[in-house]
Amino acid sequence: MSRPPRDWVSFEEKDGSVWMFDASFLCSNWTCIYGRGCKGVLVDDASELEQGCCSYGAHFADAADRTRVRAAAKRLTKDQWQLKREASKLGGPIHKNEDGDWVTRLVDDACVFLNRPGFEGGSGCALHRAALESAENFIDWKPEVCWQLPLRLTQSRRSEASLRRSSLGHRKRAPEARKRSLSLFSSRAVARPT
Repeated sequence: MSRPPRDWVSFEEKDGSVWMFDASFLCSNWTCIYGRGCKGVLVDDASELEQGCCSYGAHFADAADRTRVRAAAKRLTKDQWQLKREASKLGGPIHKNEDGDWVTRLVDDACVFLNRPGFEGGSGCALHRAALESAENFIDWKPEVCWQLPLRLTQSRRSEASLRRSSLGHRKRAPEARKRSLSLFSSRAVARPT
């Protein structure tokens, strides 16, 4: 059985940035089904774990992303965050891993911010839940990679032009978050080494 064709839209900006969007995905009826039958991101079906895409924790985009999440984490109460005490014992919810990347800590093979099934405050992302309880946008609380899922940024280089190309499809976001994200994901023409 063959897959249906995908439609892509791309444009190049005056500065050489090339944007390519998966129009098929952006026009699809995709929606996150976390807590409603999501099998997770592990190799085998892990529905019973209720980890969704939190099995590997989150990688941070930059220092601003870490600073924002640290500030949000300080606002979480023990009634909102099941692993608040464990995070404190580990030195905080964020650390640099062995590859030198800034990430959320893992506790029992999942993100430290993930409230597990049976937690009185409710399962799911503590940051997400607390943002909603505070009548604030979860985008302002969570690591950027978390609210951008299931999107994936891919970069490639056209060797003949030495141009990096980024492909990204994204959902509508708050203007301030969108501006920061676009600056992270824009690709630039690169001078060919001589």
